[in-house]
Amino acid sequence: MKLWIIMLIVLTGFPATAQVQIPTAVNSDPEPDKANPAATIAFSIPTGGVEVNALLYRAAGAGPHPTVFVLHGWPGNEKNFDIARSAQRAGWNAITFNYRGSWGSPGNWTFAHTTEDTEAALAYIRRKEVTERFGIDPKKIAVVGHSLGGWLSIRLAAVDGGLLGAAAISAPDMGGQGIAAAKDRNAAMPIAIANTRALAGSTPDRATDELIARGPEWTYEKMLPGLKGQRLLVLSSDDGFGHYSDALSTGATAAGAQVERHHAQTDHAWSDRRILLQAYVINWLETLTLVKD
Repeated sequence: MKLWIIMLIVLTGFPATAQVQIPTAVNSDPEPDKANPAATIAFSIPTGGVEVNALLYRAAGAGPHPTVFVLHGWPGNEKNFDIARSAQRAGWNAITFNYRGSWGSPGNWTFAHTTEDTEAALAYIRRKEVTERFGIDPKKIAVVGHSLGGWLSIRLAAVDGGLLGAAAISAPDMGGQGIAAAKDRNAAMPIAIANTRALAGSTPDRATDELIARGPEWTYEKMLPGLKGQRLLVLSSDDGFGHYSDALSTGATAAGAQVERHHAQTDHAWSDRRILLQAYVINWLETLTLVKD
């Protein structure tokens, strides 16, 4: 039984009685395990003919441990390492990695490559030699993503029935964004200009062209049939993408998914609600106790 600190958090626009449990993993270090200490391990993940950079935040204890991917966005200025560390303190292995062409990983960045890279990463950590090396329980894997990473998390859940769950944080519907860009390319360009500067092989025009071309097949609506039976966490903020989260939650629930939904009045990066964000994620991870057959 884990110890919890109960904190009253008042969210503007929500009832003042709303309470969020702040797990001790969010704000307190556990006692060190001298026999099997927590560790940070750099490794690489093979995908698309290259190996991308990855980090494992290995949980303390003998293991094997449940494991959560923490996926960054487009381009990934916010890496959510605080979520990874809280998960590690809560007894989960956490894995972060950089898609091809991003933040020092080799290869060229495209939206299609991010979908391939997430699938390749999941397949890689399920390999027997990898699970044994890192102390991973292959039947207890979840994925949490922010922005584009949230969209990738939902997509991964839709194509893979073996996940414990998937969480989307302030995640736009990239397919919907592509459809919107086809109607008004000029409106889409400023976001593409800002987001492609750090990405190898990508330009604003290439990124926008790809979204326009692939938009109709990349919508949340197309993913809904694969979300039946999945456990989802959908978090939104005041960044203009909340309508996508609402539609995802409604559609996934109708499709047979179990959806936990929260909104906070903060920016896209949850800059002044990081403790709340970690609490939502860690509390949700703690509910993922059922292993799918």
